[in-house]
Amino acid sequence: DSTICQVVLKTALAGLGYTADCADNGKIACDMVREHPLIYDCVFMDLRMPVMDGFEAVKYIRTQLHATMPIIVLSAECGEGIAEQVMKAGSSEFCQK
Repeated sequence: DSTICQVVLKTALAGLGYTADCADNGKIACDMVREHPLIYDCVFMDLRMPVMDGFEAVKYIRTQLHATMPIIVLSAECGEGIAEQVMKAGSSEFCQK
């Protein structure tokens, strides 16, 4: 996601007592989950990112890494069927920004 959105989410989570790591694209997010499978209790994912988009990243985390933590997709995208596509990819929830 954009740096501003990353800072806003990270700050909101910190206010609730959580720590968060940020990734600049879906591939980095997948690498982080692969390298530290027990550290992450939840993943927040944007849909539109360079290198690997959120759809691909969610599918990879679920099918290749077999990770079961909640994945919450946050996106400004609001087209018809987006929520269904996100859930079909393996997301736990979809929230529009």
